[in-house]
Amino acid sequence: MLIAVSPALGFGILYGLRTPMLYGALLAVMVASLGLGLVSGNLDLGLLTLQATGISAMLAEGSRRSWSGPVTLLACFAFLVWTFVLSIYLVAGADFVTWYNGLMDALGKELESALRQYGQISGSEKELERWLPQLKKELTRLFPGFFGLSLAAISFVNVSVAALVTRLFWGKSCFVPNFEQWKFPEALVWFVIAAGALALFGPGGYQNLGVNALYVIGFFYFIQGLAIANFLIKKMRMPWYVKWPVYILILIQWYGLLMLALGGLADVWIDFRARFEPEENGDDRPD
Repeated sequence: MLIAVSPALGFGILYGLRTPMLYGALLAVMVASLGLGLVSGNLDLGLLTLQATGISAMLAEGSRRSWSGPVTLLACFAFLVWTFVLSIYLVAGADFVTWYNGLMDALGKELESALRQYGQISGSEKELERWLPQLKKELTRLFPGFFGLSLAAISFVNVSVAALVTRLFWGKSCFVPNFEQWKFPEALVWFVIAAGALALFGPGGYQNLGVNALYVIGFFYFIQGLAIANFLIKKMRMPWYVKWPVYILILIQWYGLLMLALGGLADVWIDFRARFEPEENGDDRPD
């Protein structure tokens, strides 16, 4: 879980260094930690270091090239996906299916054990026994999507924290525009169309691939929908004791999350914020 926050904090603190010095500091940390991992035989430490340092480098490169927050988020996400694919290849090799089935069996046993304990405590053991096979089936089917969601969430946290920390330490955010103006590249919508086609019409396992891809891509449009909601709330100048309950009510309801994601997707064609006057620069995060 260190990669959830530490790269953004480290980058934010070092943000004022010249670019070569910043990359040199990141490289020194990566080499030292990888060496420690190899010497101790703890390859997990090496992978964690590679991911944390890589995210920091993505944040630095995004700032240097003036990437927007959404583009930097996508770059961090792509890097995390690459590192996990690489680690899986190193562990499983070409026999990925066997490795994945073994992982699902292990997760299924953990789920079964936890549900049995809960059933014994709550007295609903028989009912849980009836639902257990379906739960294990859905776990196997949707695990890649949920795992991808976790990587996307880690990327979002890092970009958001980096923007906040650089503003606090150095007086300006490393990414523009501000959060309420975030908009993902329009080309992303083609991935939605392709994933939706696979989910609806794909043969066999390709349907599962499409469903899992929609979960992950939907998260990005949820973030865009949240940015639109933040823009509109600021535009209406809601007091804090009104807007925070609004945020909470939206985020604790599944249909609120779905509405934000659909709103973010519709923004590709409708461009909600263009219908209002541009806002002055504000915070880099929803408030």
